[in-house]
Amino acid sequence: MEQNIDDNVAAFIKLIDTKYISSSTKYKPMDFARKAQYFTLDVISNIAFGNAFGCLKNDADAYGYIETTEATLPVMIITTILPWLTDILTFPLLKGLMPSDKDLIGIGKVMG
Repeated sequence: MEQNIDDNVAAFIKLIDTKYISSSTKYKPMDFARKAQYFTLDVISNIAFGNAFGCLKNDADAYGYIETTEATLPVMIITTILPWLTDILTFPLLKGLMPSDKDLIGIGKVMG
């Protein structure tokens, strides 16, 4: 596990060194919060699945996971407050609204 984390720390540093080092003539801003999310997802996926999603390597949100999470967060909060809504969403007619392992992006893609 430590080696996986070390590898992702190295990938994080490499990303910063190769794309976000400013010079006296050129300013290269970096959204550290977003890059920290990439780092976290790569560490977790590397430990859980044996391979990192590749967010740091590609400097992008792999599978649209972060974007989907941010978009669905209000729904997640509501279903946490009102858990009976989850029971309703699992009815056969409404089950299509839930993420599936057949989805091409987002949480469903990660499930797949």
